[in-house]
This record gives sequence, structure tokens and C-alpha cells, in this order.
Amino acid sequence: MFLLCNTDSTRSVLSAEMNAVRSAQRALRSSLFVALMALVVACDAHPIATGTAPLASAPRPSPTPLASFRPSPSSMPSAATTSWTRVFEIQSGSLGDLILGPEGLIAAGCARTPEGDCGRRIVVVSPDANTWQTLEIDAPADIGFASIRRVGDRLFALGYGYYGQDGGAVVMTSADGRSWTKVESTSFRGRAVMDIIDAPSGALAIGYNAPIDSDNTSGVLLWPVRTDGSFGSVRVVGTTESAIAIGGVWTGEEFLAWGHDRWAEGPTTLWASPDGKAWTDRGEISPPKPGLVIQIIPAGDRLVAVGYGGSQFPLTPRAWTSMDAGRSWEMADVLSGEAAMYSVRVEGSVLIARGRAPSGSNQRTASWSSTDGTAWARLPDDEDMPAVPGFSSLTRATLGDRICVAGTFFEDTPTRAAIYCRAPVNE
Repeated sequence: MFLLCNTDSTRSVLSAEMNAVRSAQRALRSSLFVALMALVVACDAHPIATGTAPLASAPRPSPTPLASFRPSPSSMPSAATTSWTRVFEIQSGSLGDLILGPEGLIAAGCARTPEGDCGRRIVVVSPDANTWQTLEIDAPADIGFASIRRVGDRLFALGYGYYGQDGGAVVMTSADGRSWTKVESTSFRGRAVMDIIDAPSGALAIGYNAPIDSDNTSGVLLWPVRTDGSFGSVRVVGTTESAIAIGGVWTGEEFLAWGHDRWAEGPTTLWASPDGKAWTDRGEISPPKPGLVIQIIPAGDRLVAVGYGGSQFPLTPRAWTSMDAGRSWEMADVLSGEAAMYSVRVEGSVLIARGRAPSGSNQRTASWSSTDGTAWARLPDDEDMPAVPGFSSLTRATLGDRICVAGTFFEDTPTRAAIYCRAPVNE
């Protein structure tokens, strides 16, 4: 799914997936209202059609990154040149993050029409990081088909789309990244699937109630995910009514999920379960107000969380660590600067966090490194990700002797997408 900004309220700067769902909810609600008004004016006695086909235009996420920055003359400039080579480009389109799939590298996105609509759902695949192929996917027109999850040897794309006069989760799955099928479940209607947690005992999808009225999102929901990609019966985790689940992870010993108030205010709440069935409250992280925790991962003997402080510009990168499985948290030392942390991964023997920072009239990917999560240093431009103004991406993938990154130039009109690669440098 695209990285989006909730323009209704700067207080609600949420995770990328939640913003995509809320944007789709608003688009669906708007198109349904237009359709109903047209019926009233025309005095058409026929009811509105039901089924999975959209009533009007398919919901189209706004091509705005997760949080917006005002250009600042004091911002750290991007490198004049990049050591990364552009190996693929779409002149009018977008791509989500690149991942290593069962049969090579894969990124998903869309090729846009001259009007700016997503005309064709596509995946870009490479078996060797040298040759690249674009494949058109027969995906529903109403899915935000971009970022992909890998669970074992199976791939999933998560979206939000039409269910007659309502909205709900749309899930696609693939064993090879080339042939995709839609996962069918009556439990998807009026709900959103945010993430899939892979664990030795089996995968769990996590989400929340998401009727087309986006003001009524709530809850923590779980689905068991079978090895063939199908979903089992949905379960409700008993939490406060206003809590919304936004992510989860297998720590190596238990499932850990997190979420926050419907309006992204107050602390981030954590829940834990040894088996994915019985859940208990675990602890809280209290980011600056306003602020948000985006991702939590296990790292050796501790948990590491990243996010940001602020509601718009300037945002401040934030990180936290927990030595007691999430029961208590300490804020880490992050060098100040106008930026935000959106993801964190263990890469080799270090932690790498990535986010965005202003760069003149554009944004660029910013990266930080840490040995233990308690102190973070900003990495020089172009060392971790391509220093290309306006290029937006948060992950990279390695295949053989090549490191590659896919992303989108959201500031361009129309948006364009590219893939950059290079050989490892001092890694």
C-alpha cells in the first residue's frame, strides 16, 4: 500500500497502512454518496448494485508520503551524485518497497493513465537483480496493490476496497510473485487487515473493525493464516473500545501486538500472547504529545521501537528500548533533526532505522544506525539508500552481490517510479 497522509487532521498522522485504509474508506463513502444522489435526481427505481464491483471510480490513495515536511533552507543537502545505478524506471506510475521473494526480487505498484488514475496493477520481478520484467496482474480495481508481505514462501498484498455499499479488506496472495489470486472471506467486510505476523506456530493476520464510516474504526482482530494463503475465522481480542491495532511481531518467544487510540493520541498500548489465542495487556510506550510509535522489533535481548514526535513539520525522530519484553520502555538517544523514523530492521550486526527528512523542495530517505537501540547516529547521504531528491523508499533487498531499492517520486507530476541497485560497500 502507498504511504499516505491523513489530510483530515494533522493529529492523526498514522502508520502507512492505516492511512491507506482511511483514505480508501473516505473515497468509498464519497463515491457511494455521489451514486445515491445521482439515483435520487434521476428518480431511478433500481437499487444500487451489490457485489465486489465499484459503484463509481475505484478508491485511489493520495500519492502523498506518510508525513509532510515544509522545505527548510537549513536542511541537510542531498549528495550531488549517487553511487546507486538506476536499473529500471516507470515514467508514469508508482512502486512499493522491493522484497526478496521465493523466486527473486519483486516490487508491486501501478502504471498510471494520462489522467493520473491507476490503470494497470503491475509487479516488477527479477531473478538475478540484473534483468527486470514488468507483469500485469489481474487484481481487483479497488485494491491498493503496492507493498508486499512475505510469510514463509508465500506473498501477500493487503488493501481495502468495495463490498457492495460497504468497504472492507482485500487480500491477494501468490506463491511465486507472478500469479496472484484473491483471498475470499466473509469476515473481511467492514474490517481492515493491517499486517501478517509469521511465527513457528503459524501465521496470524492482525487488523481492526473498519466500516466505511472511518470515524467508527476500533478494535483488535486476528485471523489465522493457513499455508495455502486462506484465512480462518476472525477472533476479537478484548481491549478498550477505542484501541486500534496497527502492527504485530513474533519476538522469538511470544506474539506482541501494538496499537493506539482511534485518533492517534495518548500512549501506544502493547498486548502479548504465547499462542495467539489468549492475550494480555503488556505495557505502554508514551511518545511525545503529539507523536506516534510506528514499528517494534526484537533485537537480541531487547525490544526496539521507532517513531516520531510532532504532528506535521518539524517532526523529530524518536526511538525506545525495552529490556523486560515490553513492560517498560526507555527513550533512546537520537540526534535531533527534522526527520521521522518509520521502520527499523536488524541488518547484519547493527540496527538500521529509516524514515524521511526534507531536502529542499522534496523529501528524501533518511537512515540511522545503532548497535543496541539505545543511541542512534544519522548515516551519511547515499550510504544506506540512494541520495536522489524526491525518491521515496524505506526498505532494500539483497540478491547475490547486488543491493536494490524500489520507490516512487511522489513530488513529480505524474508520479514516476524507479529501482536503483549497487554492489555492497563496506558491508
